[in-house]
Amino acid sequence: MAELFSIHEKILSLSVMTNNEFAPQIVPFMTMCFCTTLFGIFIETKTFVIWSIITISVAYLVLRLCCNAYNDMKKTAMIIHEIMQKKPPFMMASDLYYNKMKSFTLQYLHWESYFKFNGCGLFTLDYTFIFSSVSAATSYLIVLLQFDMTSILKSEGLSE
Repeated sequence: MAELFSIHEKILSLSVMTNNEFAPQIVPFMTMCFCTTLFGIFIETKTFVIWSIITISVAYLVLRLCCNAYNDMKKTAMIIHEIMQKKPPFMMASDLYYNKMKSFTLQYLHWESYFKFNGCGLFTLDYTFIFSSVSAATSYLIVLLQFDMTSILKSEGLSE
């Protein structure tokens, strides 16, 4: 049981360290992915479309890995909760294991946000990031299309 708690603490420190080390690289990559995709849709050249498909694929892979790590951590906490509810014989003999498991679940509740990977605190790397990026890209595309329509109308003399 003590090994389980030490493994959990090592995983926790590893995830915090990974998040701190890779967050500065993730922010510019996700920004570049967003801009490339936005201009790839707007300009519609083969180079931009291919490049945006590649960057979207890599960004999705990063998001999927981050979500899988977080979901596995949640599963660990749920397993511990199930064990505590069933009260196996080793817990009935001594309150030591029960108290350790209780402290483990409390530790998980307090450190849950550390298992969520983020980009320097600017955004959380999960599947909701995809929807927020698509909605922001749609807003920017509407603005770009309005500017494009204005230039077309001016070139034809229909607008001042």
